[in-house]
Amino acid sequence: MAQLATLAPSLRRLLPAHNTVSADPARLIAVAKAATVLRTGGGVRTGQGSDQELVTVGSVTLMVRRE
Repeated sequence: MAQLATLAPSLRRLLPAHNTVSADPARLIAVAKAATVLRTGGGVRTGQGSDQELVTVGSVTLMVRRE
């Protein structure tokens, strides 16, 4: 994600795979920052299933495997 985020300033639009036809390339930066926070144990965690949970960091929500 960090490598993709470095491309954001040079992109005009982002074509994600799910739910949205296009998005602001700045979302790459937000997701990269959220992943960094997640790795340090941060974010707001909510239950999802027995082996996964949702972690929200700012405007980004990630589904991760429970440890």
